[in-house]
Amino acid sequence: DASSLRDIKEASAYQEYQLPKLYLKMYYCVEAAVHQRIVRGRSRTDRRIRTPPRKEVCSQGINLHNNKEEVWMELN
Repeated sequence: DASSLRDIKEASAYQEYQLPKLYLKMYYCVEAAVHQRIVRGRSRTDRRIRTPPRKEVCSQGINLHNNKEEVWMELN
């Protein structure tokens, strides 16, 4: 955060040194991801589907993929 970055700059011996930005990559086990609602639990048959989910296309606010069977047919 900004306060710790400022503290490090004040304690640094170099005046013009630019600290690199820090990026944290979060790794979750499945149980933790479900608990934090990052992913949802799926049924046994849906867990067998390994393809990434399709982006839903909306046309004037109408969801084109309301029926699970239609999506299943499109994936296979």
